Amino acid sequence: MSVFGGPLLEEAEIEELLARFPGFKGPLPEEARLWTEAELELFLASDGRRRPICSLGGDGRIEAVAGLLSRTRLMLAELRIDSASQEYLSYCRHREQRTNLCNLPAVASCSPVQRAREVPGTFLVPVTVVPRRARGVEDPKWQSWGSDFWREHFGMEWCQCRARWPAFEQDATTGIDALSVEAGLWEYLDYMQAVEVADAACLEEQSLAYPRLQVGDFCPFAGLGRRLFQESWREFSPPGVSDLTERWLEFYTSIFEEVDAATRLSEFYRLSFQAPGCVTRLHRENHNAHVWFTQLEGQRLFFLFPPED
Repeated sequence: MSVFGGPLLEEAEIEELLARFPGFKGPLPEEARLWTEAELELFLASDGRRRPICSLGGDGRIEAVAGLLSRTRLMLAELRIDSASQEYLSYCRHREQRTNLCNLPAVASCSPVQRAREVPGTFLVPVTVVPRRARGVEDPKWQSWGSDFWREHFGMEWCQCRARWPAFEQDATTGIDALSVEAGLWEYLDYMQAVEVADAACLEEQSLAYPRLQVGDFCPFAGLGRRLFQESWREFSPPGVSDLTERWLEFYTSIFEEVDAATRLSEFYRLSFQAPGCVTRLHRENHNAHVWFTQLEGQRLFFLFPPED
């Protein structure tokens, strides 16, 4: 049995399957060699009516979804990568073995992060900020920036889709550590939805059939989204945050005169897009800086560890 990312189907294997379904008279798609044996068998048994999820679609995006998945599978095969990333395999097993995903096997207990209406004045521990919603006051614009928004306005922007993120300096330069695929953002969003339909349960046996890629540092605000950033960036900070980044950047650029302060400031704000099951590697921010995350769509589970650990 072959899987996506494993050896491509050989001509002899395809001929053997064709012989088992003499009633099939249609032509085989070019990408059939990239399918699994089970998927090709399903295609032949249905007389070409049922294709893998990566090839489905009736709104003109068939080639896009199949394209990103096919390119990734082909890269896995060419690079002879026969295993998904350590983080994803660990997550698959974690889901299978535990009903409560917050119970980590190597940690005695996990406590929920405190919730607050705004960031406390003395900020020593992580906090989840749930702002008050005042009557008659409009919600910030960014709250409506879901997948459809980014597809419509920034879908043609290019992004790097990585199997492991963030990348570390000591990572291997070959294998799954180095796997990176360039794609249009709209292409990744279609791929993300296809994976959610085909492998929402994150099954370990499908880890190469639907390889997990994530976009961890998409930054449209310095280019096409510059005007959008200028209109909205002051609403990005959680209530209670005293952010001096703008002042420091004005001081910095006045000395070094590399680029204007507004461009530098926009580069501090990044977007991440992740298919279900994507795992961000355990890391700390450069120079131990503080960081805040805003969830625009979907759900995300964070595990936080104190610096001394």
